[in-house]
Amino acid sequence: MKLLWLLLGCATAMRAGPAVVFLGPDPAPWRKAIEERGWRLVVPPPAAAPLWSEAGAEALQAYLRNPAASNLQDPEGAFLIAAGDQASAAFYLASRMPDLWRAVLALGGNPKIAIDTNRLYAANTQFVPVLWIVAPESKDAMDVLRHRLAVAGYNLEMRTGEGFTFGQALDWLASKRRDPVPYKIDCETGSPAFPRCYWATIVEFDPSRRNDALPTTRVP
Repeated sequence: MKLLWLLLGCATAMRAGPAVVFLGPDPAPWRKAIEERGWRLVVPPPAAAPLWSEAGAEALQAYLRNPAASNLQDPEGAFLIAAGDQASAAFYLASRMPDLWRAVLALGGNPKIAIDTNRLYAANTQFVPVLWIVAPESKDAMDVLRHRLAVAGYNLEMRTGEGFTFGQALDWLASKRRDPVPYKIDCETGSPAFPRCYWATIVEFDPSRRNDALPTTRVP
């Protein structure tokens, strides 16, 4: 009987829809649309440090990688929606912990904050498409930053928010799939706090040695 319940529990977990990690001022407007699709809304606790900083991202990572706290178990990764004051963190988090995400939606924000950390690596987003929604009046100014990211190889799409609905946002996320175990991976980190790259984990760092055979993909 215990085995039967275990198998039923596993089957239920397998049928569960993907999780949506929400970072922003109020998830309530999104909750109904997310749950109507059979998806799960995950709202992390507030971080002591900004999420576009290493300390803030490290705290978020600790929460998300703890299934007992976050209930994240989908091998394809979760969706990330970042809005309001947290939107700028989306660009950094997509690069810092790419194995956690299936796709990322930034509702506003400014990637320059992430670029200025000198830890925004374009290669890390090869399997993490990022959709950046900007206000129509700021599109021209933000297009300069979009081009800067694109030249480095950052996996980014930009649209204006005019007429953009919750349903369209979730449709875009739903269209993105990811191989849980990619055949070929390429990541940069620059920090022992973020050693994961999908199925590979760095177990030892030697700062005296550098890999000069491959160019860096850090967004300048």
